[in-house]
Amino acid sequence: MGDETTVYLEALSDARQPIKKNVLKLLSLRDEYGATALLGAITKAIEIKAYGADYIEHILYQAQTPKKMHQRVMLEKEELNKIRLSEPSLAEYDAIAVKRSKP
Repeated sequence: MGDETTVYLEALSDARQPIKKNVLKLLSLRDEYGATALLGAITKAIEIKAYGADYIEHILYQAQTPKKMHQRVMLEKEELNKIRLSEPSLAEYDAIAVKRSKP
C-alpha cells in the first residue's frame, strides 16, 4: 500500500505493538473505509506518532463522521431573522463586554 505503510509497520514494531493483530485490523479497516482513506489515516498517524490500529480507526471515524449542523436561531421579530452580515465582526460586542466588566 505504499511507503507510508512500511514506515508505519516498522514504527508499530518499534513501539512493541502486536504486528499480526494490528495488520488484521488494518486490513479490516481497508475493507470498510477503502485503501485511500486508510492510507491518509496512516499518514496522519505517522505525523502525530500514534501507533496502533485503534488509533487509525479513530482517525478514520473522525474523518468520516459528518459535522453536526445546528439549527439556526430564530428570533420573534421576523425582520431580524432576515439580517445577513457579509463578515460578522464581534469587535463592537467585545467593546461592550469590556466596558460592562470594568468597575
